[in-house]
Amino acid sequence: MNKVIIIPDVHGRKFWRSALSWVDTTPIIFLGDYLDPYWDEGIDAEEAYDQLDEIIDIKKMFPETITLLLGNHDLHYLSSQIGGCRFDWRHAYQNKALLWSNLELFDIAHAIESNGRQFLFTHAGVLKEWYKEHYNYTGDETATDISSRLNEQFHNSISQAASMILLSNASSKRGGTHICGSPVWADVTEHNKGKAEFEDIYQIFGHSLMLNEIITPYWACVDCREVFLLNLNTGRIKRMT
Repeated sequence: MNKVIIIPDVHGRKFWRSALSWVDTTPIIFLGDYLDPYWDEGIDAEEAYDQLDEIIDIKKMFPETITLLLGNHDLHYLSSQIGGCRFDWRHAYQNKALLWSNLELFDIAHAIESNGRQFLFTHAGVLKEWYKEHYNYTGDETATDISSRLNEQFHNSISQAASMILLSNASSKRGGTHICGSPVWADVTEHNKGKAEFEDIYQIFGHSLMLNEIITPYWACVDCREVFLLNLNTGRIKRMT
């Protein structure tokens, strides 16, 4: 494996379909936010639901190559702890039912280690200050360690409620009161362009809609309604179109 396909926030859009021709051979990582289409894009809630339903079916068909992460627009249907943004009350029940019945297929984070490089994928990026506050970061965790801790707490029935509370953290950048945002709520401006959050870990996330991707030596924000390709050997990220 030397390439990974990255699909940022879907929100009912169909751009992700261009990656399906690779599904047999190349890992594909969805960064979350499948629901709650933008009002000005002409996509209705039923279309967004159908897109997510189809993505889930593809995950079931290709469980080894498809990774599904969760974003704030998915999690707020699972827990009232997660602040709502474009929350769809009319379709909340069906959205909640679809997500809960397939929750084992989703994660909060995903890590890949290849050729001495560590890549950490989340919806909005993991801020060290947030992780240190909640997970007693000591400075020696790997991308796999961080990913495993986030996913284990989220999927553990005992700690899931606590995980939802932590994931609800949003800073003033996103209308919250916490000192910094969680891995599903952090704003792109909370990430330092000139410094890595975690030593030797390269982060890739979406969540902050932009016309053009931001790619720094330490992280990449790719929420641009495009499919991206990551070369694991070089660490280079580029649009597939």
